[in-house]
Amino acid sequence: MFRTLSLVLAFAAPLIVPAFAVQPAGSKAWVVWDSPVYSGPGEAYGEVGSASAESLVRVDRCSYGWCQFHSADISGWISLTRLNFGLGPNKPFSGPRLNYPPGGADVCFYSGAGYTGTSLCVHAGNVVKDAVLIGNDNSFSSIMLMDGAKVRVCRDRNFHSWCELVTESKQHLNGFLDNAITSWQVY
Repeated sequence: MFRTLSLVLAFAAPLIVPAFAVQPAGSKAWVVWDSPVYSGPGEAYGEVGSASAESLVRVDRCSYGWCQFHSADISGWISLTRLNFGLGPNKPFSGPRLNYPPGGADVCFYSGAGYTGTSLCVHAGNVVKDAVLIGNDNSFSSIMLMDGAKVRVCRDRNFHSWCELVTESKQHLNGFLDNAITSWQVY
C-alpha cells in the first residue's frame, strides 16, 4: 500500500506544485515614484536596484517603515512611504469603507488598563492617520468614551490592517489592539 501511495504522489506532485507556484504571495501595492531598493530594511543596507514609479509589486511584510517586496523585475526592501495600497499608484485605499454616523463628544486614550497611566483626550472629528507623527504609536491599553462618542481604531497607519469601531468604553483593549493602535477617527 505504501508503494502504491508513493507512486501516486510521484505522478501527482508535478501537477500540484505548479498550482501553488502561480499563486501570488503578499499584498498588492503600487510604487508611487521611482525608488531605490535595498537588501535590508533601511538605507544602511546596500542598494540592489530601483523600482519604477507606478509599478505593481507584492509586499511580503513590513517592519519599522520598510517593506520587503517582490516583483517580476526585482525584490528587496523599499520605504513604506513610497508604496500605495490603493486601486492604483495614486488612488485611494481600496479596502472596506467604515462610514459610521457622527456621534458625541470626547474620547480619552490611556496607556494603562483600567483608564490609568498617561492619557490623550480628543474631540469628535479628530482623525489621526499615523500616531507615530504625534508620538503616540502603539501606546494605548484602554479607551474611555463620553457623551455618546464613538471611535474607529486601526492597527496600522491610514486605517489599514485590523480595525474596530469602539462604541463603549473599554477598560482593557483586546489582543489585536492592546498597545497596537496607530490610526483613529472619532465620531
